[in-house]
Amino acid sequence: MDITERKLQEISGSLLITVPKPWAKSFHLHKGSKIQLTTTKNGTLSISPKLIEKEKKEETLINYDQYFIRNFFRQYFLGYEKITIKFDKKTKEQQMNVYQVLKRFMNVQVIEETENKIVVKSFRIEELSIRECLNRMHFLSLNIIDEVLSNNNQEILKEISENVTRFYYMLVMQVRRFVDEGRFTEQNQISLLHALDCRMVAEKIKRITESMESFSLLKNKKINELMKEIKKHYSKGYQYFYNNEYDKAIRLGNDEKRLKKEVREILEEAENHRNITNYKHVNTILTIIEYSRNISMLTR
Repeated sequence: MDITERKLQEISGSLLITVPKPWAKSFHLHKGSKIQLTTTKNGTLSISPKLIEKEKKEETLINYDQYFIRNFFRQYFLGYEKITIKFDKKTKEQQMNVYQVLKRFMNVQVIEETENKIVVKSFRIEELSIRECLNRMHFLSLNIIDEVLSNNNQEILKEISENVTRFYYMLVMQVRRFVDEGRFTEQNQISLLHALDCRMVAEKIKRITESMESFSLLKNKKINELMKEIKKHYSKGYQYFYNNEYDKAIRLGNDEKRLKKEVREILEEAENHRNITNYKHVNTILTIIEYSRNISMLTR
């Protein structure tokens, strides 16, 4: 990150600053070009190029084949509103596979179906902001930890994980639109950099949720108590990022050292007793600690 200093100038009663020439050149800016100014609560003023809105992508067609899932994701993230999936002759198994894929998306619905095609529409959810998606993902991830520590109902764990995935794909779509179209909307009053940070945090939350899905019912009291501590630690890291509390975030390192020491003791015990289940659980806990640090380090 390059930091430059500028003096404010006054012309006809207005305060002005110049922008760095390399920055203007890299974005092909010149006299008359529009730029976007974004202010944050802490007084930071971000200047970014006013991106030209891309042509609206309405409809596309893909074939149901071995690359179907990859192609569907690609067209969805490219922003097509209507995706037609074409079959040579649709079987029940192929239909179920398509519906299983669609379950991962919050804003996708089947609007037409025949023998040789399924037409799905991607609805825009304007009122759901990037930060709202991220916050929902975080609270769902806390729910899955609570469920593991209490009932460990596999159906509930799966449902929570699927909901996290839906919000994750919605957030990714919102970030892509934000960057691609320069969507500085009322709901997304954040900088482009923060939008990309939210995308990185969302990925960590999704991975934490997926790792918890593989937990079996915890019978080890030490691991149970440690998981409760890890949950608090992870939640702190997220909240410090979400609320931009940098001073608190940097102090999380002390908690991390203490928790890792406890984890290593349990890990050693699991190795000595050749307890593979506990060994796997403790390694997952270490992963959550690592992701918590990754999240808190993004605090500005």
